[in-house]
Amino acid sequence: MKKKVLYLVLYLLFALCLPVFADTGIKVVVDNIELTFDVPPVNQNGRLLVPVRAIFEALGAEVDWDKETQTVTAVKGETEVKLIVGGAAVKNGIPVTIDVPASNISGRVLVPLRFVSEALGAEVSWSDANQCAYISDINAVAMKIHEDAWLEVASKAAYNPNYKYALYASRSLTVKNPEYYLKGDDLFDKYFRTLSERYYLERTQNTQEQDRIFEDIEKNSGNKFNWETSFDIKNHRKVGYNIYHTEAFLPYIDMRMHFMGSALKGTDWQATSISKAEFLYFKYHDKKPYLLFTEDGTAYTYLSSDGKLLNDDGSTAEKVVGKLALVFNEEKVWYPLMDRDDRGSDTTLAGIVGKYSTGDGLPELTETEKSIVQYLKQNTGLSGDLDQTWALFFAGKLHMEDWRWHYSIYSKLCPDYASVTNTNRAPMLLLARDSFVGHISNLVCPATSYLASIAKLQVLLESQNDNSGDQIAMVGMAITREYFKYVDTELYGKGTSLLITSEPENYYFNMDDTYLAKVGMCLYGSIEDMSILTVADLKDVEYFSAAIEWATMSSAHVITPVYYKNSKGSFENLRWGNGDYLATNRYKPTLTSVINNKGWILIAEASYFNKPQNQILTNMSEAEAINTLKRIAELSPDAFVTTKINPPNPSEGIPITEFIENIQDYRIIRYDW
Repeated sequence: MKKKVLYLVLYLLFALCLPVFADTGIKVVVDNIELTFDVPPVNQNGRLLVPVRAIFEALGAEVDWDKETQTVTAVKGETEVKLIVGGAAVKNGIPVTIDVPASNISGRVLVPLRFVSEALGAEVSWSDANQCAYISDINAVAMKIHEDAWLEVASKAAYNPNYKYALYASRSLTVKNPEYYLKGDDLFDKYFRTLSERYYLERTQNTQEQDRIFEDIEKNSGNKFNWETSFDIKNHRKVGYNIYHTEAFLPYIDMRMHFMGSALKGTDWQATSISKAEFLYFKYHDKKPYLLFTEDGTAYTYLSSDGKLLNDDGSTAEKVVGKLALVFNEEKVWYPLMDRDDRGSDTTLAGIVGKYSTGDGLPELTETEKSIVQYLKQNTGLSGDLDQTWALFFAGKLHMEDWRWHYSIYSKLCPDYASVTNTNRAPMLLLARDSFVGHISNLVCPATSYLASIAKLQVLLESQNDNSGDQIAMVGMAITREYFKYVDTELYGKGTSLLITSEPENYYFNMDDTYLAKVGMCLYGSIEDMSILTVADLKDVEYFSAAIEWATMSSAHVITPVYYKNSKGSFENLRWGNGDYLATNRYKPTLTSVINNKGWILIAEASYFNKPQNQILTNMSEAEAINTLKRIAELSPDAFVTTKINPPNPSEGIPITEFIENIQDYRIIRYDW
């Protein structure tokens, strides 16, 4: 009898233990590879726990187990995660909240899947239908996208000047002629010093309040901006070059010398070392300054008239700390990495290099950066007056609302329009090229690749859950959510609509400017949307940037229509909305221009340039332009097209299907750029 009771007790104990490691049918997939565990995952209080070593090693972390303290330590790159069995969790030395701790279950240590994955930078999604957790290392996905984008843009710059100019618009310091950043910012400096200092001092993050302040400035401008009296270097808070909230950042070539207008208005006064040094460069412009840049991004300003070296905070520096990689002013450059050496024609430059350089001037690069730099060295050189003027235009972020202010530049770039001097707005075809080049510059922005990785992972989740009908909407909303985490203003949902001055179209802002200073408007947002979708490379998704006029009011707008199978939606100021915007909006939008990955199409030019109607301007071939317009008509058959931009009297337009039927009546004029 005792023996039977003993057997019964042992049986019950065994039975009670079985559910712990019974096969739950739950699967875990990391980067498309299903993991195999020696014990199956456990669902504890609604949280999935998995064997510690298997999950950490699948995520690329090194794992250590301290039996005495019952502590698991995982290290991946610069991230360290510690979990105490039954206790706390610590990330990089800081305690973090964890709803289910690591557990010792029947002698095996299991850890919460979502917590450890997200702590190491991975993204986790759950499919009820498949009872599967999908994990993707989002930073690895983003970095692959980012490296591929850099290689593509840098290589295409060899034969397509739009890609070369895009690299100058990106303001990466790894170009052959970095002096054009100073030349471009000199144009801004001259303009900004004609304006009220209140534009510089105003720092609200509320777009409506900024509108009121700018209206008041227009009425009561006060003192003009002056480097001596308006500016204080101590106000500007130094930040690192990775302002993009992603690990998809190449340590040297992603360091940028941001457009000075955006840098002066950086959110919460943020500015990088090179930007702070540039502020001092222009403050002491009469002292014949030079900028010095080291391989780790530390920058200095050398005042040649005084023989004085300044740190980026304005204090006197005794020496340059770190390897000097670049010295330049608006005319001369020493840059061994890019094979630039003007010391022979500039004794001051030679003296600076001789005094402060202690090595060969070649920064340490990753293997990928070495490949990219070879293209940049060969493909970013400037030759001839027109080539240099275009580089100045893009490096200086010039745009629409300063035709008269920079007439000498614009008339050279658009000689067919040079006779028009009674407007301050540049021709629309210049806006079209500006936007296309801006799109390409966004492709090499770290934030673009990160947001694209969010889109790709959302597609994976939706496909696993078989929500194909809602897939593009979920992708759009995922991009919107992540984007607004970092760049939204105080009025949630208003988007990145802060300005540098009261005129939103004086300068063209790309994704880098948006992340630095939350500057933006509908055009820049639409192009950023297109750039994100481009590097995401989502199957069966079609999109373009559409400039429109409203038939019912004197206003214009830019959106990004997106099409996926039978679904239609659009981005408007980087906010997602469902439906065919071109056909259903109550304000009756009429299409005026299109930008896609092939180039730009201008259906109508502004009336004040007195150009003939019935002509289409484009940088595509005639066949490409016609096919693009025909495809839009197929995607949005109820859309309308305008053939004459005539503010303040908007056109009702004509149906796009009628426009396509009669497209042979239009003269298509191709521009090489």
